[in-house]
Amino acid sequence: MAKAKQKRVLKKINKLWRTGKYWEWLRLVEQEGLVAAQAPQWQEAWQNLSRRALRLPNHLEEFWERLPKLKNIPDNPDIVFIRLLQDFLDDEAVRPEIGSLTGLSPAAQLLRDKILAWSWDSGQDKKIDRIIKVLVNQPEKVTGRTFTELNKLLKTAPLSESLQSLSKDINQIRKFNAKAAVIRNWVGLTDQELKMLDNRLDRVARSLTPALREVLLYPFIYQAVQLFERLVDREVFDELAHLAAVMPFIFSQAAGPQAEDIKNRCRQLAGEIGTEAEVDDYLKQALSQDLEAKIAVLGKVRLALRALNPSGKLIRRFYNLYERVMDEIGDRQGQLAPRERFDLMQVMDPLIYGDLDWLMDDPEALRFFLNRVLNSGCGGVLISTLALLTGERTANQPLKQKAWANLRNLPYPGDNELIRILDDFEQIIFPNVRLVKDLIELYPTEVGLRSLLFERLGAELKMFLLTSAMGLKFEKSASINQSLKKVLQQTVQKFKQDLAELEDYEEVMVLKDLAECFSEGYLTTQGYRALFQKVYNRLPSFDDLIFQIDRYFPDIRGIGHDFDELFLNMAAGDWLDKQEELLFQFILEHHDDLRNASLESIELVVDRFCHPEFMHPNGLNFFLQLGSCLEERVKNGEAAAMALQNRIINLLLEYRQIRATRRKSTR
Repeated sequence: MAKAKQKRVLKKINKLWRTGKYWEWLRLVEQEGLVAAQAPQWQEAWQNLSRRALRLPNHLEEFWERLPKLKNIPDNPDIVFIRLLQDFLDDEAVRPEIGSLTGLSPAAQLLRDKILAWSWDSGQDKKIDRIIKVLVNQPEKVTGRTFTELNKLLKTAPLSESLQSLSKDINQIRKFNAKAAVIRNWVGLTDQELKMLDNRLDRVARSLTPALREVLLYPFIYQAVQLFERLVDREVFDELAHLAAVMPFIFSQAAGPQAEDIKNRCRQLAGEIGTEAEVDDYLKQALSQDLEAKIAVLGKVRLALRALNPSGKLIRRFYNLYERVMDEIGDRQGQLAPRERFDLMQVMDPLIYGDLDWLMDDPEALRFFLNRVLNSGCGGVLISTLALLTGERTANQPLKQKAWANLRNLPYPGDNELIRILDDFEQIIFPNVRLVKDLIELYPTEVGLRSLLFERLGAELKMFLLTSAMGLKFEKSASINQSLKKVLQQTVQKFKQDLAELEDYEEVMVLKDLAECFSEGYLTTQGYRALFQKVYNRLPSFDDLIFQIDRYFPDIRGIGHDFDELFLNMAAGDWLDKQEELLFQFILEHHDDLRNASLESIELVVDRFCHPEFMHPNGLNFFLQLGSCLEERVKNGEAAAMALQNRIINLLLEYRQIRATRRKSTR
């Protein structure tokens, strides 16, 4: 190659490398016959590409698309697995080969475990075929039991969680066409329930292949179509337009490609108000109308606000009308029988709760509005629980006392309902975690509630620390980073202050450890080391450290049935790898403790760390010493240690073989 051309090629190669265009870099290096000359970078490029492929679906598809265009492909375990994964998804019989792979990275192992969990019994084909025929030919007869039976037949397949979700959701959507709903022209679900149903179905749909999505969701679309056709026949276009806005996924599936045109036509037929000025005039006129007319206006304006990007002025006017309605309902409470008052509260509570979207960022405005709702007698479990938390946060004792009195007279709403409120208004709870104390004291006999609340707080804190660390990594501006660090530190400081009010509960320990070790407000290497040492010093044995340490790690391992979410969560995999490496380093520093550790905890260490990425000189020496330690325990009469010792020997031999193969491939 002429020197000038060689210089141009090397310049282009370096540019592709600097910009992270690894596929183009590999192709050019191969074309120019420079694979051997660029061996270290060649290996690193493949490592980066395989890591990306295992974390995001679009990168995985790109990997499969580009791989056949290259001739020189390394045979490291992750790349072999990615190639086999494509065969697996094409129904190739590669399960045994996937199961026999060793030396996979944590990300590949996680995905491999999900793949191998897919089980299939060909003898169940007829039963499955019968259920599929019901789904397609008799959608009106599909119930939760239908999906439950299908789930049992598929056993531990990745579809399991989707089918569990569908088995519950089909019973909800069947309310669309229940006898009472047809007679009363009623949907049967609140707006909030419709939103959640729509979101769940959308999420499940994205986890399915097109053909499977069409079959499994058909009963849901059938029920929705029955409802929509009934509303059209009765010319209830305002309700149809409202449903299209509240559950966009279900509406789009039912209406097909013309969904947007149909939605706009419904809005026109309903005489819906479309601009902010029109909404503003409509609200002004409503103030002088009677209660029934005001309630009807709220329904129309609610729909308009969701379609607009409303100004603060318009939102205030909307809530002013809402407060007028609450006052008038309150004035009529004395005319109602106790049963009628209870029924009114049951209807209004979820409806009002679903209309709080625009008050979430203003605790004072939210407090004022909730107080009016409670005074009106319309506040049920949802509103009263939120009012209890808001009253505590804003130090408003009258609001808190009203909410407390309401809740004492209402049945326990259930764990899921309370967690729903914490999820919907997490900005109220975090970092003001002392607020959960009121819920614990309100329901002292609910045994599982306390653990559930602390688990929720722990998950919030861990994800806050994780996402903060990721945000700092991706933010390139030094000044923005400094400002962000200050805010993060203040947030965790507030969290620590609130924990002081929860000292009496033993579950607070994990939260305290995390807040103290990561006081900067984000995950750090130093914080992990301090955390390991703190936990190690407190616990009576090394076994306890191994068994309990995962309680402190962010849960970023994905959702098994939804591959998009699985890969999305694995985008945080750098910290997954980092925390594992730091934990391994800590174990290396305390390896003598493993001499007296239980075989169960030693096996957990082997499962977790006996992989190529941990086989650096220190790690290799550690496992050799561990094997020797187990050999000594066998000699001392602990026969059960022999199986674990043999396993370590086999893993080390496999690693040696992999390493030899890699050396040959780079020559």
